[in-house]
Amino acid sequence: MLPHILSFKGRIKRLPYAATFIPLMTLSNYLRDVDVDYELHINVAVAWIVLAQGAKRCHDLGVSGWFQAIPFFVFGLMFVKGNDIPNRFGPPPP
Repeated sequence: MLPHILSFKGRIKRLPYAATFIPLMTLSNYLRDVDVDYELHINVAVAWIVLAQGAKRCHDLGVSGWFQAIPFFVFGLMFVKGNDIPNRFGPPPP
């Protein structure tokens, strides 16, 4: 998971998605309350990682990564089981 955390290609399961989404959103919310000079840089990096992981999670469901733009769809990404068969985005994650 870690070497491909910045990539938008491939598929991931629910647990790796939640394991990155929840801590990164917590970090982003914490930085909002703290006066840090490099907050923007960290938030850009966090947004990139969250979007990349979300796109891969969408791919596991067999839909485009653009589905993340649908309000509250991100919560479905944590709870809906992915496809167990290969789809146009690749084979199922191990």
